[in-house]
Amino acid sequence: MMAARHNLRAFLAGYVRQKDRIALLTNELNALTGAANTVTTVHGCEQRTAVMDAAVAKATQRFSKEIQQSADYCDAILALISKVEDVNVRAVLEHHYLGGEKLEVVAKEMNYSLSTVKRLHKRGLEELEKYYTAE
Repeated sequence: MMAARHNLRAFLAGYVRQKDRIALLTNELNALTGAANTVTTVHGCEQRTAVMDAAVAKATQRFSKEIQQSADYCDAILALISKVEDVNVRAVLEHHYLGGEKLEVVAKEMNYSLSTVKRLHKRGLEELEKYYTAE
């Protein structure tokens, strides 16, 4: 049970990392594409090399695959959290795991005591464990 909860927490905590990964890969892909679209002038002639085109195509394919994997990971977390019925519990989980906020910040934002937020968080993890271990 404790190992399952640890794995669940690690899974949920991956949301922010995956969103950051998507942004990083998208920026890298845009920069590479932008660099490839610039033409070089050699002896007065504009050129784009086949090597550069091939490198961009390969990177685009790899980055697109990685972006899709990260998006699928995020979608799985969103789907899991959406199964929580209690709106207050779900809100705590969303702020903490999707927003990356500490429970102290969540308590202030929701105008709850820290102990209430911790209790809601624990209840949310207990509910999610049922779904997480079943998948």
